[in-house]
Amino acid sequence: MTFQESDLQFQFSDTDWQVKKYDTHRFFKTLSGAGLKGIDFLGIFQDKQVVLWEVKNYHTNQTNKSQNYLIVENTAVFIETIMAKVIDTLTAMRVIQQYLRRQWWYRFYDSYASFIPTFFIQHKDWFFWHQIQEKRNKETTIIFVLWLEIAANFDAKSWKTLTTTIQQELSKRLKEYNIELVVSTINSPSFNSTLQVTKTR
Repeated sequence: MTFQESDLQFQFSDTDWQVKKYDTHRFFKTLSGAGLKGIDFLGIFQDKQVVLWEVKNYHTNQTNKSQNYLIVENTAVFIETIMAKVIDTLTAMRVIQQYLRRQWWYRFYDSYASFIPTFFIQHKDWFFWHQIQEKRNKETTIIFVLWLEIAANFDAKSWKTLTTTIQQELSKRLKEYNIELVVSTINSPSFNSTLQVTKTR
């Protein structure tokens, strides 16, 4: 599976990942009308782990150089923005599950799931959301990947200070929701054996 986001190409291994580009999904389009924000990708890793992805690429060329450093000047606002997206996405997961449970065919499936081979339904969109909820019901820790690219002319010392601040503050906030933070870049990728990320320009 290959997705484009913020001048980056994400190529997920088909054997390890199920991924939805959530911010373009039909459910998000409906829920965003109610004011809910959303992360970029939502995935299931190796049929076990729910992973949320948000991509922020400040590496692209910009006519206003100061915009490259907006994240530094407003780090607290940046963190609040990220948290709002995560919390709204968790809310959306719950709303989607409620929607599915109102469907007679879904209640039928839920009652007889043990008799229905996964092979026949594993590519259904609704089944992806079913699996998400099943894993959340088991209270498995969710992974949140913040993919953060900074302009090349941003000095290394400032970059380290910035990421340390973000990791500390975001990790503290996300822990309340049983979510573990991973900050990634092309030079320091996560899930690198099952994911390839390249710049498109």
